[in-house]
Amino acid sequence: MLRSNDAHKHHQFLHVTKGVAPGGRVLLVGLAFKADTDDLRESPAVDMARKLLDAGYALDIYDPQLKPESLVGQNLGYAYAILPSIDGLLVDKATAETRDYAVVVSTNRLIKDLTLAPPASST
Repeated sequence: MLRSNDAHKHHQFLHVTKGVAPGGRVLLVGLAFKADTDDLRESPAVDMARKLLDAGYALDIYDPQLKPESLVGQNLGYAYAILPSIDGLLVDKATAETRDYAVVVSTNRLIKDLTLAPPASST
């Protein structure tokens, strides 16, 4: 099952980045496993963020529930093990709404909170 999940995550990554050159700015809306939580463990969005960074994309993450200073225990360890630069990736609503993005990736209903200019492509 794990191999199938990894293949699915890779397929999603390829779909999201199709036509977007490395270096392009990507907005990932929702990092936590579920909206209204800060639980990052097992979140597919964390894997997506890591893949985007590893491939050279300029990544912003909008998830207002996520406050790095409030992460504790296993959640804290997981967040910084997978995304050591998480503090610098998180953007507020105003930043998310005013930057130009090559692609916007929505992982949960948080996208409804944002008024975004149409990106080059949207997933």
